Amino acid sequence: MKKKILLFSVVIFTVLVVFLYRKIVGPALPLPHTLHQVEYAVDNLQGADDYPFELDKKLLAEIVNKVEAGDYGNIHSLLIIHNDRLVLEKYFQGWTRHMLHPCFSATKSVTSALIGIAIEQGYINGVDETILSYFPEYNDIHNLDKRKESITLKDVLTMTAGFAWDEMNTPYLLAWRIPNPKNDAIKLGLSWDLIKSVLDLPISTPPGTKLVYNSACTLLLSGILKNKTGQSAERFAGKNLFNPLGITHWKWDTGPKGITLTSGGAISSPC
Repeated sequence: MKKKILLFSVVIFTVLVVFLYRKIVGPALPLPHTLHQVEYAVDNLQGADDYPFELDKKLLAEIVNKVEAGDYGNIHSLLIIHNDRLVLEKYFQGWTRHMLHPCFSATKSVTSALIGIAIEQGYINGVDETILSYFPEYNDIHNLDKRKESITLKDVLTMTAGFAWDEMNTPYLLAWRIPNPKNDAIKLGLSWDLIKSVLDLPISTPPGTKLVYNSACTLLLSGILKNKTGQSAERFAGKNLFNPLGITHWKWDTGPKGITLTSGGAISSPC
């Protein structure tokens, strides 16, 4: 009987590890399929007819050679724009301009830009609004105190919300690229209600006083966009940011309850 229980436990653990691996790590490993986009905003850059001088092609070639040699690390693409002209576009390690590319935590900057657009369009009044005011659907928030009630949108945008959080000091992955359940970002990814899980976090420092890199804060921005605009962050981005930039082929994953995964590693773009 004990052997059967042990065997069952091993099977369950293996299935869980494989699931997490495919969900968190796997999608970033293989080269994606080529997805052609006829026009790119970068192709339409307008330069002056009387271009003042020629760039040093030898120097540009040296940069490319160093990238190919790995001198600058794991580089997938290099674009150089000078005086509104695209003077160099080069891809490495099998990547091309027609592949959707995972942007990882650059996604956070895209999300903050969406918040700015939402403010400009009047969906959000400003960065001094309190976070809890955006989520009236949650009336049973854990670890609630005056500090948590005082957290503002500005605190979340600047990652100074004060939540007890450890993402950078604990590895994301263990041996063999297995997700580390002790990392708070990995732990949060297992939740079926991402927003509630973030709001329930205890407070360790007064809001607005200490910067702590925190992917959970950016997930809150996704929830704010959904509640205030009536659209997912993905849909809002397509209409107000990507399409105006000429980005027509892109992908952004969603989590439970339709929350766009704005924390990183989800958004992919050909640019």
